[in-house]
Amino acid sequence: MLNPSAADQLAGMADALADTVVEELAPGPARDQVQAAIGLARRLARALPHLTPYLQEDTRDLATTLGRLLPAAGPGSAPIDEGLEAALAAAAALPDAPLPTVHALTATNLRLRAAVAQLAEAPAPSEEADQALRGLLARLASREAALRLSPWER
Repeated sequence: MLNPSAADQLAGMADALADTVVEELAPGPARDQVQAAIGLARRLARALPHLTPYLQEDTRDLATTLGRLLPAAGPGSAPIDEGLEAALAAAAALPDAPLPTVHALTATNLRLRAAVAQLAEAPAPSEEADQALRGLLARLASREAALRLSPWER
């Protein structure tokens, strides 16, 4: 699994499909699907080496922003339940090295995103909360764009 890496294996699969399979298919839906799969495999191969660090940065950013906003949030904001407490604790305990697994980071990140979404839905957030949420969303979007997973960006 280390040599070749998962990213190298995905890129190799995409190259093999492009070099051998696509030319065997007549124009139409089947060929289009294989070409789409090739493009997806190449995007994933490019993003895979950066996924865990970006996800870790996202998770820390979400937790830091929530840590500032939750104490000041009013009624109807994201309730601090056991799942959110666990996600905040997991984010606070993230080591710099070794990096946690993508699975663990994803679970924590998704719970924190749900809390952010609840805060964003609150009626009439304060100016500080609104600015903090907008800044967080801009940072999240920037990191996601840096992975270059979108089929619309090359």
